[in-house]
Amino acid sequence: MQLINSMSIDDYRIRISPNLGRGWPGSTTRITVADEIQLHGGDRVAILGPSGSGKTTLLRILGALDRPSEGKVAYRFPEQEQTVIWGKNNHRFFNPSVGSLRNRFGFVFQDARLIPYLPILENILSAPLSHGVTHRELRDRKKRALKLVKEVELDTGDARISRETRQDRNNLTHTVPIVDPSTNEQQFPDRYPNNLSGGERRRIALLRALMADPLILFADEPTSGVDKKTGTVVMKSLMAWARNGKKERLLIFVTHSPREALSYANRWLVFPHEEEEDQHRLEEKARGFVEEQVRQERNLLDLSLRHPGSTS
Repeated sequence: MQLINSMSIDDYRIRISPNLGRGWPGSTTRITVADEIQLHGGDRVAILGPSGSGKTTLLRILGALDRPSEGKVAYRFPEQEQTVIWGKNNHRFFNPSVGSLRNRFGFVFQDARLIPYLPILENILSAPLSHGVTHRELRDRKKRALKLVKEVELDTGDARISRETRQDRNNLTHTVPIVDPSTNEQQFPDRYPNNLSGGERRRIALLRALMADPLILFADEPTSGVDKKTGTVVMKSLMAWARNGKKERLLIFVTHSPREALSYANRWLVFPHEEEEDQHRLEEKARGFVEEQVRQERNLLDLSLRHPGSTS
């Protein structure tokens, strides 16, 4: 793996050691780097490469969801006096330092993982509610959530609710009162996940991550399985979150699309198509991969300018 557009500033958020790896019985996914990699506040990092190369493995290790069996990851935040280390000797669930890390993280998984028996608004607010908020904070977060629903272009019109959903609603006591559906604006947040399309679920999962106010946001192929318009809305929302952080926030996302990586990231972690023992050759292939994608993008742009009406 090669980091393109690297920096040497020591004020990092995440530091990745060489030869980071995650093992399973019978195999080990090793993420090979020549030198340690530092990721900083203000970075928008794309993890790019072919299927099976270790992109999601790396993302889950960096998010302290999976424990590395080789190497380690270090985390540092502005007000933090000590560096937190995530390595093979850390316990995943009973380590207070690692637990405090996850309170600063937000996750957007490939599958939305919405809670099926909670309305949309409660799904969006589930992260801050799990950390505990006052009534005033809850009211403010509701307003912000409804604003975000509009910003990601979710349909706020009415929708039918299945008989099973109505029965679930009658039998459950919700943490947050059901939104009064007196206006069209409020009818959408009162719906349930089984009434949503795949693209709508993906955007709700994104809003849930943003409502947690993370310092680091991990997104695993956030545009997979959605149409181009929805994918653009999702990526623009991620960019708005990252840029509003005033160099404090760090965005890391996995993608198969060189177009997305080049359009939205300012740094790139590139996995080559096969393992190379020669680190110099590995770095050359990684740089060549990015350069080739840039050439392809330019060729496509040139073709569209010369033949604006062509659909081939």
